[in-house]
Amino acid sequence: MSFKDTRKCTGCNHETEMSRNDLNLSITVPDSQSTVQVCLSQHFTDQQIEKTCDSCNKYITHKQTTRVSKLPRIVVVHFQRLTPSVDPETVHKIYIGLV
Repeated sequence: MSFKDTRKCTGCNHETEMSRNDLNLSITVPDSQSTVQVCLSQHFTDQQIEKTCDSCNKYITHKQTTRVSKLPRIVVVHFQRLTPSVDPETVHKIYIGLV
């Protein structure tokens, strides 16, 4: 399956396009009851990410859009029912223990 990711800087409106190929589609299932269509729609909603712009060189919010550019004959969909939760205090203690 081919995907096209587009990132647009909210400051200078510079767009970057990237193509990627994946063998499967990993979809997060919400805690509430939901349909496959809703899960797919949520997966492909636009996201806000923070990154350094390639054009204006500022660390700024970008709008990321992911679209399917080519469908394969067979699609493997993985439904993630468990989402990891990270306790910042535990991560800090583990990190301090490693140093």
